[in-house]
Amino acid sequence: KNYSFVNCDLTVVAEKPKLGPYKLKIRKKLAELISCPLDAVSLKANTAEGLGEVGLGQCLDAFAVVMIRK
Repeated sequence: KNYSFVNCDLTVVAEKPKLGPYKLKIRKKLAELISCPLDAVSLKANTAEGLGEVGLGQCLDAFAVVMIRK
């Protein structure tokens, strides 16, 4: 309560699926869900270059940094 969303920066690390074609759609849906402007949502996609469980396609990693204001 009494906090408002400022922006968020998201990173998804996955071998598959390639997120490039879906990035705008994902950003739009996230902006809608958190009731913020589209330009306040950033999404980056990376791969693990074949390393570890993520690189083997067994899972994915997701990281988010969110700024809120009181």
